[in-house]
Amino acid sequence: MTALVKIRSGQWEMSGVVHTPPVAPQRRVGVVLLHENFNTKFGTHRMFYQLGEALAAAGVYALRYDNRGMCDSPGTNPLTFQDRVADAGAATQFFKKEYRLDSVFFWGLCMGAAVALHASAQLAPNMPEGIMLCSLLADPRDASLPQFGYGGNPSRVVEGLSRGNLLQKASRLATDGTYRKNIGRLVKG
Repeated sequence: MTALVKIRSGQWEMSGVVHTPPVAPQRRVGVVLLHENFNTKFGTHRMFYQLGEALAAAGVYALRYDNRGMCDSPGTNPLTFQDRVADAGAATQFFKKEYRLDSVFFWGLCMGAAVALHASAQLAPNMPEGIMLCSLLADPRDASLPQFGYGGNPSRVVEGLSRGNLLQKASRLATDGTYRKNIGRLVKG
């Protein structure tokens, strides 16, 4: 079963859909679905709709929503990365409170995975119990907040990770000072 919901994120109202399990589970677990780039809560080929339905059938609540000013969410907004992170936090707080959830997880695809990582860190100490990252967008110019320190020369990091085979990439990841310096914050997030 699905329910249409309205979520406040600051002055913005976001449109969302909650998939509820057919039978009330003993432990109320929810998953916030964070979509890629400027897509909608349905996702490419209705992927997020299908994922929401599958989670509900398995006894898990699922929330999909449109960011501020996108698709069914009213208004016009250039939608920055910080906006997306704020919207994820607002959606998570709404979801957990309104559906009396015992725990929340993030499931993010591409840009949504980067949003999941940063929103988790910003929600501390009430961060999600876990995050599932799919095809994490790795370009820090698009998907990083200033506190992670990638402002200096982000193209060097991206170029380094895009060259060579998997072993070479893993080696660069372990030896690159920018990643080494910030990996603790990323893992903690």
